[in-house]
Amino acid sequence: MNNHHRILVHVHVYYVDMWDELRSYLENLDTLGCSYDLYVTAVSEDEALITKIRHFHPDAQIRKVANRGYDVWPFISVLNEVDLSQYSYLIKLHTKRDNFTDPEPGWTIKSPYYLYGKRWRESLLSFMKKDNLEKCLQSFEEDSQLGMINCYRVIVPSFHKTEATLLKVQKGAEKLLEKVNLTLRVCRYIKGTMFIARASLFQKIKEMRLELNDFPPPDPEHSINIAHHLEVALGSIVVAQGYKVEDTFTPNVKLKAGTERCYLTIRRKTRKLFFQKKKTKSGRVIIKVCKIPVYASRKKN
Repeated sequence: MNNHHRILVHVHVYYVDMWDELRSYLENLDTLGCSYDLYVTAVSEDEALITKIRHFHPDAQIRKVANRGYDVWPFISVLNEVDLSQYSYLIKLHTKRDNFTDPEPGWTIKSPYYLYGKRWRESLLSFMKKDNLEKCLQSFEEDSQLGMINCYRVIVPSFHKTEATLLKVQKGAEKLLEKVNLTLRVCRYIKGTMFIARASLFQKIKEMRLELNDFPPPDPEHSINIAHHLEVALGSIVVAQGYKVEDTFTPNVKLKAGTERCYLTIRRKTRKLFFQKKKTKSGRVIIKVCKIPVYASRKKN
C-alpha cells in the first residue's frame, strides 16, 4: 500500500454518543499508516465531543453545521471547502442508529436486501475493518476503473429499479447529474451513504454548486427531498464517469450475493403465500392466509 496517497475523511456526528464507535474504525487508518485529513461535522457544539476528537486527532477540522440534509449536506459542505486534487481517496462516515422499522423510501421489508437492527450499520462500516480497509486500498491500486467500495449488502442492486419510490428518487438524481453534463446510465449506489471512493470523481458534485438553502429543514415524515436524490447521485455519478461501484473485500462475493438474494426472495414469496394483506381501491382491507380470505373490512361509505 502506498502511504503517499492522501485520504479525505469526513465524519458527520449527529448522535454524539456514537463517536467512540466511529473512532475505533478510524484508528485502523493510523494502524495502516495512512495519511489523511479528518473533517468532523456536528449540528451542535458539544465540548466533550470536541475534546475527544482533539485527543484522537489534534489536527482534525471540526465544523458546526445546520441540521439540514441528514448526513448529506454536511458532506457537501466539506466538499465545497476542500481542494479534492490534494487527495487520492475519500471516506464518508456518519453515526447511524439501529433500524427496527422500515428504513428510508425504496428499501422496505419487502426488499430482498432489507437490513434489520444493527446489521445495516455494521454492513455500512464493514469496509473500515482493518483487513477490509487494506484490501480496499489495494484494490484501488490494482484496478484503475474501480471508483467506490463497500459491502455488497448495501450496494443497491438493479432489481430495486422497479420500486415506485426509488424510481421517483432516481428521477431527482438524473436531474442533478444533468447539471454537470452526465447521464445516469445505471442506478447503483450505497444505501446509507458510507463508502470509500476516488476523490477526483466527486469534483462533479462540487460543480453542482449546492448550498445550504437547497436542503429543506428536518421533516419527521422523511419526505423525499434533494438529500435522497443525492444519496443515489453519490454512487451513480461514479458509474456515470465510467467507474465501478463494487465490494472488493468480501470473499466469494458474487456467490454470496446471489445465494442471499435467492434465499431472501424465496422467503419473501413464501411469506406472501401464507399471509397477504391488501387494501382495495374502495378502501377495504382484505387479509388472506394460504390464499384463503379470513378477514375483510366493511366498505367505506
